[in-house]
Amino acid sequence: MLNSGGYLFLGSSESIGSVGRHFHPVSKQWRIFRHIDIASRHPPVLPITANPGARRVSSIGEYSMDPGAMMNQVRIYRQLLEKHGPAQILVNSRNEILYVSGDASPYLGIPVGQASHDLFRMVREDYSLAARSAVSAALRDHVRNAVSLASVEAGGQGIRIEAAPVSTGDGQELLLISFCPEAANTSTLPGSGENDWAMKQLLLELNAIREDHLRTIEESRVSGEEMRAANEEIMAMNEELQSANEELESSKEELQSLNEELTTANSSLDAKVVEVEKLNSDLNNLITSTRTATLLLDEELRIRRFTPACSGLIRLIPGDIGRAIDDVVRLFEDATLAEECSAVLSGAQVPDREVRNADGRWFLRRLLPYRESDGHVDGVVVTFPEITSIKDADRLLLERARKLEWHANLLSRAAPVLAMDQEERIIFWNRGAEKLYGWTEEEALGKLPRELLKTRFPISLEKIRSELMAESFWKGELVHVHKNGREIVVESQWTLARAESGESHAIVEVTVDITERKEALQALKESEILFHTMADWTYNWEYWLDPEGKILYMTPSAERVTGYRVEEIESEPALLEKILLQEDRHLHCAQGGEIVEREMRILKKGGAVCWVSETCRPVFSSEGKFLGRRVTVRDITDQKEAEERIRNLAYFDPLTQLPNRRLFLDRLGQALMNSRRSQRYGALLMLDLDHFKSLNETRGHAAGDTLLLEVGQRIASRLRAEDTVARAGGDEFLVLLEGLGSTEHTAAKQAEEIAEKLRSALESSYGIPEDPSYYITSSVGLALFRGQDSAEVLLKQADLALYQAKNAGRNRVRFFNPEMQAAIEMRTTLEASLRRGLENGEFRLYYQPQVDENGRVLGAEALIRWISPDRGLVSPSIFIPVAEECGLIARISQWVLDAACRQLKLWESDASSASLVLAVNVSARWFHHQDFVGQVRETLASTGANPARLKLELTESVVLDNFEDAAEKMRQLIEFGLHFSMDDFGTGYSSLSYLKRLPLDQVKIDQSFVRDVTHDPGDAAIVRAILTMNESLGLQVIAEGVETLEQFEFLRSHGCRLFQGYLFGKPVPIGEWSSCGRSIFGDANGE
Repeated sequence: MLNSGGYLFLGSSESIGSVGRHFHPVSKQWRIFRHIDIASRHPPVLPITANPGARRVSSIGEYSMDPGAMMNQVRIYRQLLEKHGPAQILVNSRNEILYVSGDASPYLGIPVGQASHDLFRMVREDYSLAARSAVSAALRDHVRNAVSLASVEAGGQGIRIEAAPVSTGDGQELLLISFCPEAANTSTLPGSGENDWAMKQLLLELNAIREDHLRTIEESRVSGEEMRAANEEIMAMNEELQSANEELESSKEELQSLNEELTTANSSLDAKVVEVEKLNSDLNNLITSTRTATLLLDEELRIRRFTPACSGLIRLIPGDIGRAIDDVVRLFEDATLAEECSAVLSGAQVPDREVRNADGRWFLRRLLPYRESDGHVDGVVVTFPEITSIKDADRLLLERARKLEWHANLLSRAAPVLAMDQEERIIFWNRGAEKLYGWTEEEALGKLPRELLKTRFPISLEKIRSELMAESFWKGELVHVHKNGREIVVESQWTLARAESGESHAIVEVTVDITERKEALQALKESEILFHTMADWTYNWEYWLDPEGKILYMTPSAERVTGYRVEEIESEPALLEKILLQEDRHLHCAQGGEIVEREMRILKKGGAVCWVSETCRPVFSSEGKFLGRRVTVRDITDQKEAEERIRNLAYFDPLTQLPNRRLFLDRLGQALMNSRRSQRYGALLMLDLDHFKSLNETRGHAAGDTLLLEVGQRIASRLRAEDTVARAGGDEFLVLLEGLGSTEHTAAKQAEEIAEKLRSALESSYGIPEDPSYYITSSVGLALFRGQDSAEVLLKQADLALYQAKNAGRNRVRFFNPEMQAAIEMRTTLEASLRRGLENGEFRLYYQPQVDENGRVLGAEALIRWISPDRGLVSPSIFIPVAEECGLIARISQWVLDAACRQLKLWESDASSASLVLAVNVSARWFHHQDFVGQVRETLASTGANPARLKLELTESVVLDNFEDAAEKMRQLIEFGLHFSMDDFGTGYSSLSYLKRLPLDQVKIDQSFVRDVTHDPGDAAIVRAILTMNESLGLQVIAEGVETLEQFEFLRSHGCRLFQGYLFGKPVPIGEWSSCGRSIFGDANGE
């Protein structure tokens, strides 16, 4: 049983029913009721003394009258009450009068003004207080309450006002207000007046009958409403059950379809897992099988992978992965390994180094950059191919060379030898010389050898003498003439003979006939054959080229790699380039002297295409002479195929072969970082096909796949090379646009044009199975970025924009920012107004004074203002960027210069303003115009203005865009008499390098530093540094944006002598300039 005051909550199919009188409704909308204690809270009911035969027992155990008999009695009692009964008023909880019986005119009146049913507005003023007291007590105690008043009328009769609570069937609380006259000091017992007593009894009976009647009517009404509500609830429950059954059937079908799709996806995933495991196994086997020691280091030079062959060089175990290369035990000496690895990470090329382990074996240490698929260097690959056999071959060659040198020394005894004195006349001539040249000793002594032998020198004789004196030795090839006229080519070696005192006293020349040299070269070639015999067994394809590109040597491995025999390639050297695929021929071995490593594709003799890695190294002699190139080619086809399979599985959509969401997010992250560094805008487009689901449902998934494939091709074919398109899943595509400009307007315009182009391209018909002319539209959401958001936030923005495009009717392009459309339209309107303003002469020049430290006006800066008839005064910060974008800035800048020069000319006619200097800002676009210097000179000539009174202000970015061109133009105009000032100094790439090279007269401190200079230590330090630096360079410094005396005093105390800002005067039109032509602080002395 529910306690008194408890709450009852009903469901949608439940009803309060016949017990509603026991509950008070709290919220009918939410079906909440509060329990009422009938025994203690039910208001008293007037007694009913009607005929018992006319009463009946109700269904809930209470007595009620028969409706017919009750209606008759009600009419009789109503007539009696209206004629003889007291005045009674029924009001609701808001004190509004619902019903009046009896004659209430003595107690009620109609108020003046707006009509009202409020009891306390209509009751007479002398009864109002008593009525309020009776009502308040009845509502508080839930019992009848009466208040008696003293006589208010003549005759000594009083009034008794009673207020009794009355309950209705639906729990509504009403009050019955009675006004009963009372005779002063008169008893109300039956003995004191039979008529009065009978009347009161009659009134009691009538009130009881009326109360019973109202309760019965209310119960009937409530029962009818409950029946109707129950019926409606039953119907609603039937509809809900029917809808639930339909939803269950639909959910069952969807679950079956989803189960089939999951089964298919699991099967596909299992196959992919097996394939990836096979690829990993192949890769591990490949790494394990190689006999070349190889290390893979990450960007922090920690070990990521290594081959088993590393054990001969470094003590490594699997647990060493992740350790720094300097922390592991190396079995070889290489102090520069870590340093050179860092250089490779930064993009430098490092030469190969030879290292030897503890066993005495030699290895060639080679460092290569490890690149990701996007070209980013993510680590370093360190390889150690063993070159012990090559070193042994070099040793054999060196021993052979030493033997040859020994033989040459033995032969030198019989070699031709001559000696010359200080005057270079022959003082010694041996038999070898006689035999070689045909001149006897008697014929040769005392002669000059260059005249006797008609010598031809490879360089001037003066250089030979100079080298001989410096080095005491010279060696080279000379051409002599035999006595019989035959030319002899010899290798001549000059030695300066010195006495014990160190003075030179003779030159000894030993010559060798070239024939003997050729014999020595032949012996060297035989030694090379021995080396080639060992090199032929190498696994990689090796070949050597001379400086002219002729093949000197090639290993037999060429046939294994290319399919062509060595003889075929040597007979047709052009094959080295012909076997390269056309698009890779530019990667062939370079002709320079640097080490080049490339990966490329070749076409084998049988027609197969394979990947190779080519390393081209220059070869130099001990004297530094370039001898040719050594090329190593390695077949990496298996490695490339494995990498490509892994990459495709991880980063590309299997249907369209476009990048998948994972790869796209990676590129989006890179684009956000690039945008943050460059401060250039990019855009993310999210494209969704309209009603694509219906195509899959009606034509099947094969038709949907065909359409998706063509959609991807259409999008990709209409993008720039630097853009990215990806399939995010289903019918959703993502497009990444980069480098759209440094302004939001330009970027938004370009992005919208590309998006509209894509949307239009996708509207054309598609050839799908069973319908060669199927049409479909697309909706595009677009979000701009400039590095400020994360990839997740940007995707949400594009998704919201796509949602707006679909809500707008589909087949539309929408920006994420709803105000973007309005901004673009406003920018277009502003451009049109700007063009009209230039034609209609709506621009004016305002002048802001520039003063010295005493407040004396030295000149002004000319500032443009646009006074539009439609927009009023338009700020330059609004229209100047638009003018730069639409190409009007050059015309506007020319107009400013013309107007400024005309004003300068007018100032010359007035002695008070003749010495003023006028500063004019020059835009970057106009300054870099080819004829800028000529246009400035023409303006000065046409206006007659004094060039010395004109100062052009340039920003740092204008100069640095093309430094040499800017400096040259400045020098030309300075020669013409103009001056230059560097505007906004400190906000760009300020450096001494260009300050000292530019012909500047003045530097202007930007107002962003001046604004907080008195309370920001950073700004104060920057301002002091600028003043000190420019004082050292001999440049004037002017501070702009000076607005307070504190700023002025700080700047003046640190050496600033020129000022501009609101403290000295705002920009004013020329008509108001006269007030600025005096000292700001009083007289010229600043007092």
